[in-house]
Amino acid sequence: MFDECCLSINAENKLQQEDKYWRYISLVKAALAGNWEIAERFLDQNKTALRVPITKSLETALHIAVGTGKARNGKAQNFVKKLVESMPLEALELCDDKGYTALHTAAWVGNTAAAMVLVQTHPALLHIRANYNRLPIHVAAMYGRKDSKDTLSYLLRVTKDDPPKNDPQVSKRYPAYKNQSGIWLLTYIITSEFFDVALDLIHRYPKLATTRIQLKKPADTKVRAGPTSALANLAMKVSAFPSGSRLNFWQWIIYSCIPVKVESCSKYHSRGDIEDPMNTSQILTNQKYNWARVLWANFCFFAHKVNQKLHFIHWKVFEFAGVSVKVESCSKDQSRGDIEDQISCSKSHSRGDIEDQMNTSPKLINEKYNWVRFLWANFCISAHKARQKLPFILRKVFEFAVPRMIKRIPEEKQKHYQALQLAKCLCKEIQSLNNSNYYESLAKGPLFTAAKLGVHEVVEEIVDSFPSLVWARDSDNYSIFHHAIVLRHENVFNLLYQMSEHKRVITVSIDKSNNTTLHWAGRLAPRNKLNLVPGAALQMQRELQWFEEVKKFVIPYYMHWQNNDEKTAEMVFTDAHKALVVEGEKWMKDTATSCTIAAALIATIAFAAAISVPGGNDDANGLPILSNETVFFVFAISNAFSLFTSTTSLVMFLSILTSTYAEKDFLFALPKRLIIGLVTLFFSITAMMIAFGSIVYLLFGYNKRWVLIPTVVFAGIPIISFVCLEFPLLLNLITSYGGGIFGKKSNRLFY
Repeated sequence: MFDECCLSINAENKLQQEDKYWRYISLVKAALAGNWEIAERFLDQNKTALRVPITKSLETALHIAVGTGKARNGKAQNFVKKLVESMPLEALELCDDKGYTALHTAAWVGNTAAAMVLVQTHPALLHIRANYNRLPIHVAAMYGRKDSKDTLSYLLRVTKDDPPKNDPQVSKRYPAYKNQSGIWLLTYIITSEFFDVALDLIHRYPKLATTRIQLKKPADTKVRAGPTSALANLAMKVSAFPSGSRLNFWQWIIYSCIPVKVESCSKYHSRGDIEDPMNTSQILTNQKYNWARVLWANFCFFAHKVNQKLHFIHWKVFEFAGVSVKVESCSKDQSRGDIEDQISCSKSHSRGDIEDQMNTSPKLINEKYNWVRFLWANFCISAHKARQKLPFILRKVFEFAVPRMIKRIPEEKQKHYQALQLAKCLCKEIQSLNNSNYYESLAKGPLFTAAKLGVHEVVEEIVDSFPSLVWARDSDNYSIFHHAIVLRHENVFNLLYQMSEHKRVITVSIDKSNNTTLHWAGRLAPRNKLNLVPGAALQMQRELQWFEEVKKFVIPYYMHWQNNDEKTAEMVFTDAHKALVVEGEKWMKDTATSCTIAAALIATIAFAAAISVPGGNDDANGLPILSNETVFFVFAISNAFSLFTSTTSLVMFLSILTSTYAEKDFLFALPKRLIIGLVTLFFSITAMMIAFGSIVYLLFGYNKRWVLIPTVVFAGIPIISFVCLEFPLLLNLITSYGGGIFGKKSNRLFY
């Protein structure tokens, strides 16, 4: 009975609580819509509504109005302004169930206009803590997006180091940039990838670069897992560096041609203009595409020269049209001769305005051919206007036609540059401590984090600043290169090629299970790394490449070393890759079977076309009737070439089907045959289309040259389709063949 009474009382209290919030439903709707008239009428009848929560989340009307986000018009902004003017200062400090004030909410949603109104009315809001000691500036950094960066920048500008001294509640306020508050702020900014803001913050407060994060905070009951410093946090941002970009061949070419805009207030990062494309940082540009940068720079130079010539030609045309007027320098308020009432002369004019010159006195224009010159001048003026609008038109066409990913490439390269500068800045600040113990505690963890994630740029910067860390080992006695081998990060492993002969020593290591470096290379790669390579056969090839490459750095003494399971490295490799060999064999056979059918069909068509030549044969001598035509010669050559290449392709694919599929075959033999087969198949398709087009033109194009246009267009469809569908596979085969992904990628000395 007592339990039933308690339940009844609780239910009644709950209904009363819900009824309490339902009273404010009209105010909630008005706040969401930004309708101040309805809200004002409601507030006139309910004076206390400004000082109490009106939702279950303990939000006030100000929280809701601010949380609507950026105002698309002045309606919502005006609502917030009117509401703030009607509220007492202590009501602005009311918090919701997360401990957020209205300024926290504005920082969360990126409502800069509302944040400005709140800060101007009550600056102490900047130093009020929410849950986990978060200030509004922390919230803006933590939930930062690209479109809310303005809010973060504004809060950084107005938030002072310490709370206002004239604030009566100053003892309850919280500093923004000191100790743990500052390092958490920097961590949030780096997490949101606002690297330029992080650079500026470190410039203002250098100690943040060497401050460690306290993972166990007073308000927490458990230890929070995560980075321990700003450098550790940056090392986890794989996508912030070029090594983490997943750009294809064409995107890398565009990436290598784009100049970097240098903007920062950091003392390690000087402010400047846009650099010349030829001087783009080497670390940002893949060495493979240097030729693209050269072509781009020459194209820009040529375009500049053409633009200068066009400008000169325009003025020559105007002079011929009789509309050029010699304009002398004049002051801002002066007028000249007969044409002052027609042409206004500014301080910087050198030739005058072209349109106004059409209104000049007729005595300035040659009487002869007056009407011709008049029409020509109007045409020139229209052309000049079109030329002025051309950049705008081209930009619109570019925005419409170019894929969104290509548009993001300049932003991505800018982000990479800023992240690299931030890594340099953090390392230099740690280096300035001149204490090896700090090097170990602040740089060793980020070094191994970067090595495990494959961020070779951070690894290079840390080792360049603290060379002794190249010999560092973790608790499992692994070095950074052992992690690179196990996790298959070729970018980190390739740093060995930038080392001196110390690389022979650093790769010698035995773990607790008596495994050598070669044993680790014999293990199967993580699935996420295998999936980056298309097809099980190419995945097997990549695994063999890793094994053979690591073998080059292993001394002969350890080549046949047995681990605790009495297995050599080759035995470990065979056991780990049994399933992958079976999958690779199936993938190869399926691919070869499909291509064999296509090659056989093309060979059949080419052979049949060679026997039954178009136009027939001459009964007298047996020669083709159309043999004297040039187009017939094109048909004969292309048809023969199609037959030879399709036959070669057929042989290559048959050799793949009859292969023994041993492990070593996946390294060179099978990929080489597949490359030859695909290339010759492409050439046979192209030659067959040329032969077919020649026949069509030969039979139907006599005195009808327009037939050639649709023939070329339609013949190009299968060729383009083959390139689009099979070129990525062929490109992967070619780039991974031989040494593939390994080798020296930079001239920068690693150690």
